Amino acid sequence: MKDLPVTYHDFLACLPGISEEEYLSLSAFLTYSVFPRDTVVMQEGDPGDFMGFLVRGKMAIRKETNFDGKYILIAILEKGSIFGEISVVEPNPRTATVSALEECHALILSHNNAQKVISGNPELGVKLLSKILRVVGVRLQKSAARIADVL
Repeated sequence: MKDLPVTYHDFLACLPGISEEEYLSLSAFLTYSVFPRDTVVMQEGDPGDFMGFLVRGKMAIRKETNFDGKYILIAILEKGSIFGEISVVEPNPRTATVSALEECHALILSHNNAQKVISGNPELGVKLLSKILRVVGVRLQKSAARIADVL
């Protein structure tokens, strides 16, 4: 187990329903990262090999347009959000750019470590994958609603 500067209670905002014992188990696979303001955390098109749990700060998710240097703001993430979640399921290129709007603190889970968690602790793996599925579902619903508004 690693000694992370994030308490179990702070992490609950990111993964509700996880027990303290499960958090301690998961913490062995997490790394703690601090991203200064204006840091690009993930760049659209780069390899996707990790996801993050945002424990402090705000991040912006942006999608490139057909115009150089122009982006569409997709979402603002706050404490308790996850980002880059698809990469723990399938390590494909990033589909959006994520940047820190202010200093951000995050726990990082690599694709390889996520696979270890899922195979080594299936009950915890189901909780992790359920959270990812809920987030992806909500984001898909919001995207469909935006498209419907435009059409």
